[in-house]
Amino acid sequence: MTNIPKSYSATGEIGATLQKRSLWARFLLDLKKSPYTARFGMVVIFFYIFVALFAPWLAPYGESQVFPARLGGHALFSLCDQMHCDRMQR
Repeated sequence: MTNIPKSYSATGEIGATLQKRSLWARFLLDLKKSPYTARFGMVVIFFYIFVALFAPWLAPYGESQVFPARLGGHALFSLCDQMHCDRMQR
């Protein structure tokens, strides 16, 4: 036989409807409710993190290896002096 309670209790119904969500489930639920601008900001931040982590493989050469020293030093081809100041402004 089943025990049927004779009085109504709302706490029994509430306990059945509430879920104990995991941290990951709460994160996904909050992500679905977030505005598009917040999502865009997170994408930008994750992109910067990705580039920072994989920078040695994305750009394996240093700046001096990509742009070697000037050859000749002709005034037409080098618009900067040794202190990297613009010659046209002087």
